[in-house]
Amino acid sequence: MAIELRTRLRRAGAGALAAAALTLTMSPADAAATPTAPATEATASASLQTVSTCWSGGKRLKHFAVKAGSRTVGYVNVYRYSGKSKCAQFIHAGAAKGKARYTTIRVVAGSLSLYNGGTTTQKSVGIKALGYTCITARGTINWSGKTRSRSVRACSS
Repeated sequence: MAIELRTRLRRAGAGALAAAALTLTMSPADAAATPTAPATEATASASLQTVSTCWSGGKRLKHFAVKAGSRTVGYVNVYRYSGKSKCAQFIHAGAAKGKARYTTIRVVAGSLSLYNGGTTTQKSVGIKALGYTCITARGTINWSGKTRSRSVRACSS
């Protein structure tokens, strides 16, 4: 039964799924009982956004190497700014510095996720998380035909 329903939804596409979701109703009592995120995790103005760099004015919280064998080809850095603002960025290092490689950064904060990737020679675009106590950042670089990656979790009060 569940497999048949999943197959039907997959065939129908996103439009049918969206139409089905719009037909669902919620009573006022159910809406009041809907759980909310804890106040310590995210504020009402929590968001993720891309920035050109994370370096200016922040304190580095995490600095983890991305390795290709014994060589370091980059670092995933997470910076903390005032309050609950954090920024994550992938920086090329060692043999990868100055070489054009496809580099990505993904930040997950609460229920939000933002991804950015492109061919760069020095660093990826930064992703800034506003209003979150903890974020998880994953940086990747394509090096010698393989994708090298590192995940970092950074929290601050």
